[in-house]
Amino acid sequence: MTKTSSMLWLIVPSTLLTGLILSLLLHFDLQIPLLNFVNRLQNLGLWAPIIFIFLDMLFVVFLLPSVLLTLSAGFLFGTLMGSIIIMVATTFGAAIAFLISRHLFKQSVKDYLHSHKKMKVINEEFVMVGWKVVLLTRLVPFFPLKLSNYLFGAARFFFFRFYHWYVYWNYSEYGFYCLCGLAC
Repeated sequence: MTKTSSMLWLIVPSTLLTGLILSLLLHFDLQIPLLNFVNRLQNLGLWAPIIFIFLDMLFVVFLLPSVLLTLSAGFLFGTLMGSIIIMVATTFGAAIAFLISRHLFKQSVKDYLHSHKKMKVINEEFVMVGWKVVLLTRLVPFFPLKLSNYLFGAARFFFFRFYHWYVYWNYSEYGFYCLCGLAC
């Protein structure tokens, strides 16, 4: 099995799993239990943001779609507080994904990055112009943002630079989603 086909065996199932989750959500009206969960969460007082942060961190680490969760943050906590809660959750989740990739998956991915000429050049450029790469991955809508956390961890990217630029580029996006959730 070639390295390219082994990467496809990783990407294709995760894409199919995401599609399956969204299909099940819509087909079986699973958004109703999600709304019930949000209502129960609203009644938990101080525990609501803590549980919400933990849940959203899990969504980031396990590469699950969390747009409904982000919108519900605006609904539950308002635009400002919802944005702060989402930023805390997603940045901690991104940091956990980065560190998992850096310390657990690094060698196999590093071998892949160094065995292909184009990937090797990209890996070397991460260090030189890191903020531009983070910006590019955040602005391009079809780029898998949560997967990029693992990619940055496997590359020779500095953790604190990644974390700084992640927070900087994502705050306005999450603020917008929370504002939309508040409007619902």
